Amino acid sequence: MEGFFHEKQKKAQVDEDKLKKTKSEVARFFSAVVIPAFEEIKTELEKYQREGNVFGGIDFASIVISYRGHTEFLSSIISPRNFAITSISVLSSM
Repeated sequence: MEGFFHEKQKKAQVDEDKLKKTKSEVARFFSAVVIPAFEEIKTELEKYQREGNVFGGIDFASIVISYRGHTEFLSSIISPRNFAITSISVLSSM
């Protein structure tokens, strides 16, 4: 029995270590890839009198593009525990 519980505890530690590593990789991906990409989109669209806002955290990012006070475009990427969901919404045509 002791061996069983030892193996179970060992597996739980391995699973926890994998989860920590995954969370770290997700945070790095959002800060190094997603948010800078949204910032580039925002900067480009500002050349066309659009207003942009980028929001982000360790496991999500959103961009909102507005023109004359009306939201035209909204996109979010959210990473729940083990997978990413992409959501794109066009609220009005540009």
